[in-house]
Amino acid sequence: MQQQTRVRLYDVHSWTGAFLGLFVFALCFTGTVALFFNELEPWERPAARGAMPDRPALDAAVAAVAAAHGDAFPDDFLVFAPEPYRNSILIGFQPTTPGAERITIEADPSSGAIIGPYHEGVGRFLRNLHTDLHLPSPWGRYLVGLGGIVMLLSIVTGIATHAKIIKNLHVFRPDRSRRLAWTDAHNVSGVWALPFHLMIAFTGTIIGLAGLFLIPLALATTGGDQDAAIAAIVGDPPQAAGTPAVMASLNEVLHDAAMRMPEARASLVDVHYWGDANATAHVRIEDGPDLKHVTELRYSLSSGAFREAWALSETSGGRVYAAMTPLHYGTFGGIALKALYAVLGLASSFVVASGMVVWLERRAQRGTGVSQRVSGVWVGASTGMLLATAGALALHHALPSSTDRVFGTGLTYAGLWVLAVGYAAWRAEDRTALRHLLAATAVLLAMTPLIRLSVEGAELWSSSLPAVATDMTLIAVAIATAILTQAIPVPSTHEKSPRAVSPQRVPLTRSGVE
Repeated sequence: MQQQTRVRLYDVHSWTGAFLGLFVFALCFTGTVALFFNELEPWERPAARGAMPDRPALDAAVAAVAAAHGDAFPDDFLVFAPEPYRNSILIGFQPTTPGAERITIEADPSSGAIIGPYHEGVGRFLRNLHTDLHLPSPWGRYLVGLGGIVMLLSIVTGIATHAKIIKNLHVFRPDRSRRLAWTDAHNVSGVWALPFHLMIAFTGTIIGLAGLFLIPLALATTGGDQDAAIAAIVGDPPQAAGTPAVMASLNEVLHDAAMRMPEARASLVDVHYWGDANATAHVRIEDGPDLKHVTELRYSLSSGAFREAWALSETSGGRVYAAMTPLHYGTFGGIALKALYAVLGLASSFVVASGMVVWLERRAQRGTGVSQRVSGVWVGASTGMLLATAGALALHHALPSSTDRVFGTGLTYAGLWVLAVGYAAWRAEDRTALRHLLAATAVLLAMTPLIRLSVEGAELWSSSLPAVATDMTLIAVAIATAILTQAIPVPSTHEKSPRAVSPQRVPLTRSGVE
């Protein structure tokens, strides 16, 4: 590759990171936290703890919710069966009352008795921050998909820029200049986890932008037949008969589905036209040992008979698309795979952060007006996400359990993030600000299990192994963060600022960057 082409690619790589690096960092870091959305459930909510019954009382739960809501209960609703990290039954529906918002009711898995409204908390907030940035649907998801494209662009231009990419696997010179040390760290972390970076960026792009291309693609393959295009994506939609009928047992339907696919998990029953002769139940099968994202077993509720199996992965294109979500979130390999994803996700976050540090250092050495205050703001904005996440986790159990904790969590997260940015900008020394923000993050993480203990009491606090394991993980992360804080060098009061040189004095090497 000619040197001039490599220089242009380097400019694309560096300026893309400079203007959109914080956005990509946010997606990488929030995605790492979002991996453990399900595992956070028993830690968040005592009602979700306990062993799953062999036959959860779905029928009793539906009957109880229907009786409680009367005519407002619709004939289309969702029943979420108990799962490994949530013992309770959830029933979600849109009331028929004009202007009513969609609600979810939680029920006891053994008796079906109503526990109360299902209140989401910090896990949902952190996951939605990654999936749609809490923006209106579908625009937030589209924006996240564009972030995947930006990440892909940065990766591809970074690969093309480095002529000796294999050499970067082991080149690390921490005893040299600060910028060179950060450059080596950026290259090493980027190259070692390169396949993961590419996979996450590609799958994130497909998932985020699916709504823009699935329908046009389906229309193209069906000759413009809209009904056939919809059927290709979600299957043939059910139609009501208008004739009342007695409904079969949802308990038996779920049990039959579990027997047909014992290697996976029957997670959701999607009910259509409850009480009608053509009523159907679509049982969604997820989290199997393969890369199939959604498989549905479909039943007739007037007879309880199995009708058909449907999967998005029935075609070659469908198989590719169906693999995107399990690949992106690591849901096909258990907690060990998710732990590996978390380590690699943090590596992706570090690649973005270190790349921004390199860019700022280069600009400062060239005397182009990039000040320590700008560097401090970037440190505050990125490290502030760590601090805000720790604060949201710490606050969760302090909020009233009878309220929707998502709003309070959002206020906490936004407030801490703004404070972090403001403090780093005021401090105007990036290493000092970084040390202080990381130290505050470590303190909040360490306090989180203590807050849960004080709120729940010792007996309830230790009643769930997954919840206690989450607390131990938070303490371990707090210790690691504290160690990292101590490893950041303290700037000397006599330290001289980098000597400004002209751009011609800082040429690109043959590998693209030093």
